[in-house]
Amino acid sequence: MSAAITPSPRYAGLMIVLALVLGGGTAQGLWTDHLIELAMMPALFLGLANLRGSRLDGAAQLLVLLVIGVVFLQFLPAWRSIPLLGEGAMGFWSPAPQKALEAGLFTFATLGFFLYVSGMGDRERERCIPYFYIGLFINATIAIVQLSYGRSATIAGILPFAMTTGLFANENHFSSLFFAMIPLLAYSLIVRRESVLMFLCVSILLVGILFAVGSRAGMGISTAIAVISLLWFMPVRNRKLARLLATVVGVLMVIATIVLFGSGSSIESDARWIMFSTTSKAIAGHWLFGSGLGTFTFVYPTYETLENVIRTYANHAHNDYLEIILELGLAGIVLIAAYVVLVARGLFRSEQSETAFLALLALGLHSLVDYPLRTLAMATTFAFFSALILTRAEAQPKKRSPKRSSRRRRSRSTVIEHTPVPEAG
Repeated sequence: MSAAITPSPRYAGLMIVLALVLGGGTAQGLWTDHLIELAMMPALFLGLANLRGSRLDGAAQLLVLLVIGVVFLQFLPAWRSIPLLGEGAMGFWSPAPQKALEAGLFTFATLGFFLYVSGMGDRERERCIPYFYIGLFINATIAIVQLSYGRSATIAGILPFAMTTGLFANENHFSSLFFAMIPLLAYSLIVRRESVLMFLCVSILLVGILFAVGSRAGMGISTAIAVISLLWFMPVRNRKLARLLATVVGVLMVIATIVLFGSGSSIESDARWIMFSTTSKAIAGHWLFGSGLGTFTFVYPTYETLENVIRTYANHAHNDYLEIILELGLAGIVLIAAYVVLVARGLFRSEQSETAFLALLALGLHSLVDYPLRTLAMATTFAFFSALILTRAEAQPKKRSPKRSSRRRRSRSTVIEHTPVPEAG
């Protein structure tokens, strides 16, 4: 039998940097996204080949297979009726197969990176963390350069999308990167280096950058995540009480931020709720089988009324959960629920899984009012943290019992003492 290929932290790190540098666009059909997807295809094949040998348990492996099955379902033949004519014709399950193909490639790239990282050990994953810091540093540096020219400075003509903040097309998704990185910084600085002061200094710097770029909601939510991470990993005796306190304080701070500054969405508050209402109506019409993967822009306008038309083009639902349920129907609800259960089950497996939980919590809250996971930069980050929390704890080598070892030493010494010595002839 041929030995399984060991995942390389260098390859994973290269994918992380590539995603954080080129994957900040939100439009469809970007050549930068396709480049990242092609680069991640080897991770998908290797991850599927080593699926049984990975540290994913049976439930997580089943979830992976369900995601793959839902994507392939979009290209199965189905009998669909033709509007107005009242006739039927054979076609794909998804009424927009080209959109389903694009969304499927996005899903497979993210899933492949998740499987690739799931095959790593804890030490290999530790070696991937600095690559996130490289991507964070590059984005923060470019954002500071943009600030030197004014808040409205936009870099265009280099990538196929205009970079408004850092290397992201949307300042809210730039803020989402900071949300996810703060728990990771807490793990590196508080848990690994035991430097609370350094964590506070870096957190203040990140919050200051968000304030400078004009993201008040991002500043408030980042502050809340920093407080949660600090209280969560503080070296105190009663860790359970500290975690409970961290959760309560963090939730209150997030609520206060939303009340004072809004959600940070790129659309106005009233328009956002109108968009949620229209999307919910579309879900009611496609709740069983879904409208088809990647079909949001086709389906949403058909449910708009004259009173609910907004000025902003609805390229996404500004709520990742609603968009998934609309496109996948009941299968989307099952996938989301199963993922949440698996995350909750793996929360306290290790300090890495606790870090991943805090980062996923920040991304999950932001996904309620925006669509950060629709960018490959944040989808790759999401996949990395999902691998940390959904994998089993690494097997530790068995230690010899001190009592048994001492008994063995005594028995050996006893044997030596009672060994008869031959007399000299």
